[in-house]
Amino acid sequence: EYVIYFYLMKAAVIGHVSIDLIKSKDNRHVSLGGAPIYSGKTLSELGVRTEAITKIGKRDLIRFKVFFEKNSIDFKLSKISSEFETTKFLIKLENVKRVIKLQSLCENIELERYSMKNFDMLIISPIAGELKRNNIRNIKKSDAIKLLDPQGYVRKFNKIGNCIYTKIDIANIPKTDIIKINKDEINYVIKNENVEKIIEFIKSKGYRIIILTNEGNDLIISFKNRIYKLFIPKIMEEKYTLGLGDIFNSMFLKTYVKDNDPLWAAAMSIATANNCNKKTGVNKININRNIEQIAHNIYQKSFRLH
Repeated sequence: EYVIYFYLMKAAVIGHVSIDLIKSKDNRHVSLGGAPIYSGKTLSELGVRTEAITKIGKRDLIRFKVFFEKNSIDFKLSKISSEFETTKFLIKLENVKRVIKLQSLCENIELERYSMKNFDMLIISPIAGELKRNNIRNIKKSDAIKLLDPQGYVRKFNKIGNCIYTKIDIANIPKTDIIKINKDEINYVIKNENVEKIIEFIKSKGYRIIILTNEGNDLIISFKNRIYKLFIPKIMEEKYTLGLGDIFNSMFLKTYVKDNDPLWAAAMSIATANNCNKKTGVNKININRNIEQIAHNIYQKSFRLH
């Protein structure tokens, strides 16, 4: 198997887990979701000791505890347990569109209850505004390599649970080594269509590696005053894309820490996500030897924009 063991390294994945009711034209099923599930399992399969920093309603603790233990993901039961309901979503897959409705929201995550200095890698990936601004100072204290997926800052939910995007001040989200942001989210951070201007703006806020994704078509990555474009192999059906962003994040962070090459880390992450697009839910995670060959092809076809 393609596994490299980082025995001495430890990662934390920060964000709500969720219980997702997923409906498509011909299918209906329930799946565990959220970054601690998808990123946590991927990192664990890559040999990285991983802890889930999350919140789970007491009624669902056993269900998640079984998953975490089965996948060798650490957790502090007393810290993740909540009197609130676990975050739940109804996700409707309509052709190429994904409609998300929030059905319940667990309590906020308070990082002051954790020692951030215990981790070498952090993935910060909220899904429904569960990380408030007061957590920024706790994240800043950590010397870990940090990756931010800001969807949970941009995405808000109204009183009936419908998902709406809102403009955010980038000063109110954590400063990390790496930020990955998609085309839709960028519009709520900066109003500009020019890729170089977008990257210049985000870089000025302290992010070293900037990853811009474009609806599964291509990816742009900026680091060390360079900008590269990589193409993404086509993913056929929307129902298979849930969780791929979290899988991407974990492979990117682990590969970057190992090889210190952001372009190669991006190619490996695209290849991994492409290799995991054949199933729904967390069962899609599939780390095998094919990934490196796919990654080499993606890497060789990448080209520099600036």
